[in-house]
Amino acid sequence: MTRSERLVDVETLRFAYDDTPVLSRIDLAIDEAELLALVGPNGSGKSTLLKCLNGIHEPDAGEVFLDGTAISELSRPEIARRVGYVPQRERGRYPATVFDTVLLGRRPHASWRPVDEDLQLVTRLLDRLDLSELSDRPFEGLSGGQRQKVTIARALAQQPRLLVLDEPTSDLDVRHQLEVLEALREERDRGRAVVMAIHDLNLATRFADRIAMLHDGRIHAIGGSDVLTPETIEEVYGVRAEVERRNGRTVVLPDAPIATTSHDAVH
Repeated sequence: MTRSERLVDVETLRFAYDDTPVLSRIDLAIDEAELLALVGPNGSGKSTLLKCLNGIHEPDAGEVFLDGTAISELSRPEIARRVGYVPQRERGRYPATVFDTVLLGRRPHASWRPVDEDLQLVTRLLDRLDLSELSDRPFEGLSGGQRQKVTIARALAQQPRLLVLDEPTSDLDVRHQLEVLEALREERDRGRAVVMAIHDLNLATRFADRIAMLHDGRIHAIGGSDVLTPETIEEVYGVRAEVERRNGRTVVLPDAPIATTSHDAVH
């Protein structure tokens, strides 16, 4: 498959904060209708890679191609029509209702005022993410988990071809984690590519089509859930783990950290 036939191509990507390398050399291809999980310890480059996919960060070397076009050649509105981004923590302030906050996702597509189709789409998204009862509530008054779900709904309102999410389940309880991940899998089934950074390896094996393990700014291993082996987990995380198959699923059972200094910063 050529670059123009794939949705996303990441080629020899390098990125550093000041003089600190974060991404050393990333080569990655992402197809439509794929859910890719980025896993790895803190500081391995997951969030930085997501921001490069969205054009927030400009790489020091290499390029991200979207539909065969370098993302650096696209305007911000063009990127927003193609890529939806959900940060781990929403930094902005939205003195508006939940409905109006999600409606902001239509800005890349809408004229100066929303039309009925925009309003109907927002209503459907609030339904799907179990947010309808919060529709008239101020966004600023929500809990962290509720805010996270609203931010995901806002990104879905963009109707992007590529959806990138940084720890989308971090502030959610187990039930809402499953609801959000089921919703992301439905987006995959609708033909969207979904890339999410996630710490929970068992959620990654359950919901992702492929898993990319990042370590020291590189992709250490990539593939199905079979890339999670006791050896790769020890190499990437510095912990011992058992890996079992239960009812057709891969289950990771962490055991104990390895007594070395190379992973002291991982937590």
